[in-house]
Amino acid sequence: MEFVLRQGTILRSSGPDAPASRPGEGITAREAFWFANGNIPFFGAHLQRLGELLAFFGHPWPPELPPEHEILRLFLRLVNKNKAFMGGWVRASFHFSHHTSHYSADVVPHPERNFPMEQEGRPASVSPFIKYSMDPLARFPLSSEPLLNAEHFRMDEATKGIAVFLNEKRMVTEASGGALFCISKNNLITPAPATGAIRIIYTDHLLRAASLSGFQVTETDRLTLTDVMNCEEVFTVSEEEGFRWITGIDDKRFVKTKTSLIWKQFNRTAFPTP
Repeated sequence: MEFVLRQGTILRSSGPDAPASRPGEGITAREAFWFANGNIPFFGAHLQRLGELLAFFGHPWPPELPPEHEILRLFLRLVNKNKAFMGGWVRASFHFSHHTSHYSADVVPHPERNFPMEQEGRPASVSPFIKYSMDPLARFPLSSEPLLNAEHFRMDEATKGIAVFLNEKRMVTEASGGALFCISKNNLITPAPATGAIRIIYTDHLLRAASLSGFQVTETDRLTLTDVMNCEEVFTVSEEEGFRWITGIDDKRFVKTKTSLIWKQFNRTAFPTP
């Protein structure tokens, strides 16, 4: 990655860092925008989520930040400057403060245009940290960051496993900052928002892809760990890493035949080739 974006200016990656923020001064929201075929398909949905986050705190879009169309123009220019001609992510950080707000972004290229899936898979374990269902910010990625940071510190870096989080009612809610999906026969089961689960941009599109693939889709606030362990396949979807097949939890092992079917249908419907 040769170029980065700092407050409206594209610089070489060795340029100055984004302005520092003091602890407790505002909030920082991070978004991973998938791009391919010269476009950022869900750019508007990401900006809408940022607007909803600000609205929760009673704040409008900061006047010192550019409007949506200008940010999109800069992001696409950043992708071109980094010669990321296949696919990848624009990783952006928006810091909102009473005093002044700022943003920055970089590019993580990917060698394919399809929204990716890790073919080798990862093992998973149950985290001891709780995702509270009554947190009013639970659906925003911002709420999952403290859990992820704690889990990364707890786990062995070499393991690179996926952490499955339960809520205070011992119901499954999410996994490593991504939405969790389980397959049992022709049923696709996922935690409902009432569990405190993160709501990724792609959730509705994935559920539609599953329906088109012949699955009965169920969102539930009563998904137990035992229910997950009794399923045939388990996977997560995150905006920053794509599909991640879970190979197993403890001694239980999962396959990924049907996961691959949903992934292929998802790419056809959510990211159609122009």
